[in-house]
Amino acid sequence: ENWRAALHWSLVERGDIVLGQRLAGAMRAVWPATAIGERRRWLQLALDLVDGRTPPLVAANLEHSVATVAYMFGEFEAALSSSRRLTAVFAELGDALGVARAQFVTGRSLANMGRVAEGEPFLKSSLDAARELGNTPLAGLALGGLARARSMVGDLASARAYLAEAFTIYEATGADAYSVLAKSAAAGIEFHAGYIEQAVHLSTAALDTMRSFGLTLFVTMEMNNLAAYLIACKRWNDARALAPDALEL
Repeated sequence: ENWRAALHWSLVERGDIVLGQRLAGAMRAVWPATAIGERRRWLQLALDLVDGRTPPLVAANLEHSVATVAYMFGEFEAALSSSRRLTAVFAELGDALGVARAQFVTGRSLANMGRVAEGEPFLKSSLDAARELGNTPLAGLALGGLARARSMVGDLASARAYLAEAFTIYEATGADAYSVLAKSAAAGIEFHAGYIEQAVHLSTAALDTMRSFGLTLFVTMEMNNLAAYLIACKRWNDARALAPDALEL
């Protein structure tokens, strides 16, 4: 609510537009607690107000966040186009972390479009930069992206290894929200590999943690995933109990 109040005052009431644009561009700090549609509305409002008074780096961060949200909506072409352009923009501005983040979106978008061989080099570059910069959250995300990419081409051993490294990072830094998302990703990988009971176990644990954190968006997604895993196990009643709740949320 504090974020909403600050964004409303700075952007809607025009209290301090540049401050609002900076806040909107940094909203990833509270994204797990917000709906994707709400993120898009704030970001679009901030982007619509970009003018000559907006610092170039602030505008670039806004555009990067818009590209990330596009990716979350499954709009991979739009995310790819923006992230590729932003890689050059961040490089020109001397923002190494911005370059690494843009490369991550590029790599994930390409992989999800089925262009895994094209996407993996971007994910690896993002991971290398994150390690060099000491940015553990981005390193974990890049490892998760590489795990997903490897699983898509059937290389489950590498996928598991990447996720294990991501878990190690998250546990060492106390990044519990990231850790639970990695556990959810691990469940998906095990499911597609045919290890359905293991997928159910991991997904159930992830769901319990998501609920304890109040991550409603991810709870909804995980309930849907778990219902699919339970259906594959022919546990019809358990799946039937989850699916309507997921729909209601």
